[in-house]
Amino acid sequence: MKPMHEVEKSLAKLFQSPLGFFPRGGLESSLKVKISSSPNWVKVVKGDLEMTISFQLTGWVVYQSGQDNAEVYGSLEEAVEALLVPFLRQEISRVF
Repeated sequence: MKPMHEVEKSLAKLFQSPLGFFPRGGLESSLKVKISSSPNWVKVVKGDLEMTISFQLTGWVVYQSGQDNAEVYGSLEEAVEALLVPFLRQEISRVF
């Protein structure tokens, strides 16, 4: 298991060069989100949308604020994808 500070670093590196097609560079500026963390979780926030990822014995847990349940994933990659999909949907709906 990766420590939470490593997960936060990895999230912050998403959409940075050399990908090149996100000109604003980095997840925070590309999707205009705020990333914060503690030793037990990493949180990504944009307006009212707040997503949290943490690791528990059952696996990687992704929780969306305002939802009654959390989703559990076997791999960190799947969990990060689930964490980011709502923000990508929000960005896509903003454009279209």
